[in-house]
Amino acid sequence: MTALNLLLWSLAAVFAGVGCLHVAGPQWLRATYRGWGYSSWFSLIVGFLDLTAAMLLLTPELRGWGIALSAAIMFFAIVALLDHEKYLVAVPAAVVMLALVPVTLTVPARGQAAYTVERATQISQN
Repeated sequence: MTALNLLLWSLAAVFAGVGCLHVAGPQWLRATYRGWGYSSWFSLIVGFLDLTAAMLLLTPELRGWGIALSAAIMFFAIVALLDHEKYLVAVPAAVVMLALVPVTLTVPARGQAAYTVERATQISQN
């Protein structure tokens, strides 16, 4: 397993895990969102977006959309965390967002559906 492949699967696992957490909607999470002025269903929306991002990241033909959705999710999460003065919590979110950058090497070229992480690694090493 290449480093890019490991990073890709790790990011997908993070988004899937966070998505499941949000869909489950534990009381402390819903209370946090309510305290920040978000609706009670906001956790569900975020959860489904996270789960969608995870699935898109793992589908080579849709990976570009997955990266875009993941980046948007992380951007708005970072903005919300900074707005509520949760500076230390925003750092891991920024790291996840930055980790999306090398994953862009795994996006298939237009019309090239069989593009793989291994091929991206070969290209990046040349």
